[in-house]
Amino acid sequence: MELKGTLTGDTRDTLFRHLLNSDLPPSELSEERLSREAQVLIGAGTMTTAGTLAFLCYYILADPAIKERLTTDLTDVMTGYPDKKPTWAELEKVEYLQALIKEGLRYLILSPPML
Repeated sequence: MELKGTLTGDTRDTLFRHLLNSDLPPSELSEERLSREAQVLIGAGTMTTAGTLAFLCYYILADPAIKERLTTDLTDVMTGYPDKKPTWAELEKVEYLQALIKEGLRYLILSPPML
């Protein structure tokens, strides 16, 4: 199978390159199989990200003090919104936002997703 859309001389390691260069039988290297593998990877990344964001939103909204502090800390960086959207660099400087994100990630690593 030819890798469509690859750049000439592109030798980056990818899951698909490993699969295509593996000892798997040709029947396991069909376009359909590679498509299913891509769907699994995208789905896994999407579900974990969505779950983390949902938990973090709940965590913030469930506690009025946390919501108020975050709102206050975001006031400067959000000045001019929606005409001027904050950059990632500006958001990364909001320490309380960073702390909440880290706490959400820490909590989800330690807790089963069904809590």
